[in-house]
Parts: sequence; structure tokens; C-alpha cells
Amino acid sequence: MLRVAPSERYFVSSTTGTADISTNTISNVNIVGGSSCGGIELSYSGTSATMNKNTVTKVRNRNTGGFGAFGLRVGSGNAVTITNNCIYDVLNIGTGSFTGTFNATGIACWRYKP
Repeated sequence: MLRVAPSERYFVSSTTGTADISTNTISNVNIVGGSSCGGIELSYSGTSATMNKNTVTKVRNRNTGGFGAFGLRVGSGNAVTITNNCIYDVLNIGTGSFTGTFNATGIACWRYKP
């Protein structure tokens, strides 16, 4: 299933099979609201996943309270391979921007989805 949300350009979620997220170009993701934003997010419990040859640029979270911005984020997954991705120009601002989950991050891997 591919779902597009206002604060995340691509959110990929599946419970079976394999996922191949490759050769995507994502640019100009902007948010001011009270949540994190990003280019591609994977939340997955299938057998394997690949994130390869994606380009993510100009991801900007401008919430002054400080929420995260990321290029690629893996919230959960089994046997996830991340290779040859180009990520640049990721920005966040605000007073809480420099904590563990609210940084500006190119590739973020964790099991917690804020």
C-alpha cells in the first residue's frame, strides 16, 4: 500500500511480501504544523525491503516548536537494505529541534514513529 500524507511525501506500509522503494525523486516537502516531515518512510513487517537509488531534497520543517525532518526513515522492518540514495537540503528549526527524534536527519532508523 502506498499512502501520501500531508507531512510525509511517501509512506510505505505492508505486512507481507517484499518492498522495493527505488529510483524515486522527491523534492520540496514543507510543513509548518506540529509533526515531523520527510521524504520516504517505511513501516514494514514483511520478509525484506530495499530502498535504493532514491533522491530526496528540500525537506523542510519550519515549526518553531521544533519537530524533525528526514530524508529516509525506517520506523520498522525486517531485512531492510538501504543503498545508493542521495539526500540533501534537510532542514528543521525551533527550540526542540536538537533532541533524538527531532533532528534534521538524512537517514533515520528506529522502531518509534512520532
